[in-house]
Formats: sequence, C-alpha cells, structure tokens
Amino acid sequence: MNDDYLWDRSGEPDAEVARLESLLERYRHDDKRTAAVPTAGEDAGGPRRRRIWPFLAAAAALVLVVGGALLAYRFLWKSGEAWPVTIVSGTTTRTTRLGVGDELRTDAHTRAIVQIARVGEVEIGPGSSVRLITTTSRRHILRLDRGTLVARTWAPPFTFAVDTPSGLASDIGCAFTLHHADDLGQLHVTSGWVDFDGRDRSSLIPAGAVTELRNGNPGSPHYADAPPALRAALHAYDFEHGPLEPILASVRRRDALTLLHLLERVAPEKRGLVFDTLARLAPPPREVTRAGIINGELEMVDAWRHSLGLGGYKKWWLYWRDAL
Repeated sequence: MNDDYLWDRSGEPDAEVARLESLLERYRHDDKRTAAVPTAGEDAGGPRRRRIWPFLAAAAALVLVVGGALLAYRFLWKSGEAWPVTIVSGTTTRTTRLGVGDELRTDAHTRAIVQIARVGEVEIGPGSSVRLITTTSRRHILRLDRGTLVARTWAPPFTFAVDTPSGLASDIGCAFTLHHADDLGQLHVTSGWVDFDGRDRSSLIPAGAVTELRNGNPGSPHYADAPPALRAALHAYDFEHGPLEPILASVRRRDALTLLHLLERVAPEKRGLVFDTLARLAPPPREVTRAGIINGELEMVDAWRHSLGLGGYKKWWLYWRDAL
C-alpha cells in the first residue's frame, strides 16, 4: 500500500483502497451540492410558511363563521317562548319555566335564577314578585312588582328591560341591581349603563352609580360613594321640592355626573348656578358656553358629558363576562 496516498493522495493508490473509494463515492461531501444557509434577511422557512398560510386563513374564516352562527343563535328566540327557571330553597332546587303573563313569587327563604332567553340571567331575591311581560328575538321585558333582582346580560342596548312602579329600566349591555317596595326603590349599576325612563323624567346611569326611585320617577344619579350630605340634598331636591344650593355645596369633582343631569332638570334661572359650580370642578370644552347652557342647548350638555368620559355606551360585545 502506498502510505503517501492515504495522507495527501500522491502516488498510485492501492487496489483495495481504490475499490473502497469507488463504493463510497456517492457519500462524498461536495461543497457545490451543499444547500446554502439562509442569511439573516432570508426566510429559511419561506416555502413552508407560504404553504401554511392558506390553512391559517381557512381556519380563521371557519372561526368567524362558527362564531357568527353561535352569536345569531344566542339572540334567536321564539316569540312568547317560556324562560327556564331554577328555584333554590336552602339546599333544595327544582326547575320550572316562566311564560308570558306568568307571575313568579319567592318567599323569605327562596330565590330564583331565571334565564333571560339566551342573552343573560336574572337572580330574583327572597320576598320578590316578578312577571314576564314580553319575550322576542329583539326585546325582553320583565316586570318587578316588589323585591330585588340582579340582572346580568350580554346583548345589544335595549334588548332587556325591567318595568317597575317607578318606570322602565332598559339595560345598555350591562349588569345592575334593582330593588322596589311599595313606591320606593333603588337602581345600582355595576357594569355598563342603564337608561331609566320615569313618568316625567329620565336618567342615564353609568357603572358605579345609583339612583333613587320614587313617585313614578328616578332621582338624580350619583355615585355610590357620594357624601351623605349630597345624598340627602338630592333626595330633598328630587322628591320634596328642596333647595338646589345644598347640592352645589356638597359636590366633588367626581359628582360632575350629577350636575350634568341637573342642568337638564333645573329651572332656567338656576342653570347659571349649576354651570358655575360644574365649570369650577370640571372646565367645559371650548364649544360649551354659559349662555348656551342657560338657553337650554342640550347638545352643549352632551358635549360636556363626552369631554368627561361620561358619554357613549359600553361596547357590550367586549364584556361577555357580564353574562357569566
């Protein structure tokens, strides 16, 4: 054997070495046949990625179709179809249904979980009486004659409403607690907004705010943490013809919500006082003027409300947890 050939391929190879080389030729490393390594600017998985995109697009389209179908099914409800009800008494439960015109009563030891078609649920507290007024794919109305209910919905504005002796509470993609006994009541909104229409006036109540219900009307909405002096002054003004000045002396900046409602309710000669107080707490946008407010230009009140983040309705479709 020629040892030089083994080290530097000089000289003639041994016959056995030549035979082995011939057999192993196909496994020989060849720089020219080696695939180039992609540079940082090249896509090493380009072809594969291009092949997978159609599948991803198809999957996304399928999700949209299925999601749309489920959403449509959620709102589809046969007119007059009874609502499922679970009655809870201590550790005992039973199921029933609430049809249009039916009354559901709970005693002091019983509560009920009522499904609002497929758009949410309402818990009826002990000692309550409710009736189902109407139910369709577009509108569901429950009547609370007395007692307490807690409603949670996930639906477009005004899909669900509760009628009471003081007026109609329409949900605007929200969650709220409503209590009524005799001619007195209270509404507390915990998510979104509620539009409450009374006999003579209306209130738009946002999350965190409450309003008294009395004499067929809602009071001025105020936040649940409002000072006692402000709550007392509002009660006197709304329901007992009390003076306006104690309200103006008790408000905080956070109570701009209340003053904005008062701008629509006070007599024209009092609007300047409310404007001056509110302007000190939360200066109005440039287009809102004192003269315009005194003249009753409601578009200025709306502009002021929006500038404080108190305008517009909740994007209900983003708050699906409200229905859980």
